[in-house]
Amino acid sequence: LTTANRETLHADSAWNQWLFYSLSKELFIWIAELVIGKFSDEAYRLLPEKLDGDNALIKEFNKGYNESISLLPFLLTYENKLVKINDAIIDETFLIGNELFGQDLIRTFVINELNLQTTDLKPFVPHRKYTNKLKKLGVNSFKWINLPQLLASPLFNSLHDVEKNKKLIVAMEEFSQMEKPSEIHNDSLKKWAFLFDHKMKLKSPEEIFFPQLDDSTWDSPDSELSFLHPEILQWLDSKIKIKLWLNELGVEEKSDLTFFHK
Repeated sequence: LTTANRETLHADSAWNQWLFYSLSKELFIWIAELVIGKFSDEAYRLLPEKLDGDNALIKEFNKGYNESISLLPFLLTYENKLVKINDAIIDETFLIGNELFGQDLIRTFVINELNLQTTDLKPFVPHRKYTNKLKKLGVNSFKWINLPQLLASPLFNSLHDVEKNKKLIVAMEEFSQMEKPSEIHNDSLKKWAFLFDHKMKLKSPEEIFFPQLDDSTWDSPDSELSFLHPEILQWLDSKIKIKLWLNELGVEEKSDLTFFHK
């Protein structure tokens, strides 16, 4: 219903208010239908934004908007399943496809550490061109800045072993050589716990040493210091490039001087 001059809508009309409420909800329903079809995530281009203002029509539109993003599954996962905003996770690192991490580990980490309440077992939405738009709506994401927190988590440590640690060290060295992600570089990696010590604990390069050749007690479980795990040391003998890189990060042979610097 319009006003007499047909230039504006009657904000106090119950019919108009219902139309605005329904319009916002139908937009999300339409997007949910398009996203599972040939348009895929290009359908997210149609995502509306909340309206500014405080008249009754705007309030009804925003009411339908809020209900839709809370209750309606319209986000498409890697498994081609629709999930709700509160259940979705965007992996901006693509580490869910890495054998050292994977969907289950990252999902559990996001739930425990980032307070996501998802109950969906496969909640990952592809990280593509509309990621920022989805995050603005409230989708949780796992980012590169979360990786050191994951590495330091009891969950990751409990699932780790020496063979996995070799692969993790290789992966970190490869990440450090990439232009992106910008969050991973030698200065940041010095503080990331990704090296297995002789007590089977993950330590950062700033916290760990190569043992001195003449020290026969370096691998004592009672030692207050952390040294690289014996199997990692042996493996590094054939990985000179990686060994030199670890030295650049601050992993040095233990001496009075290097101990003082750490």
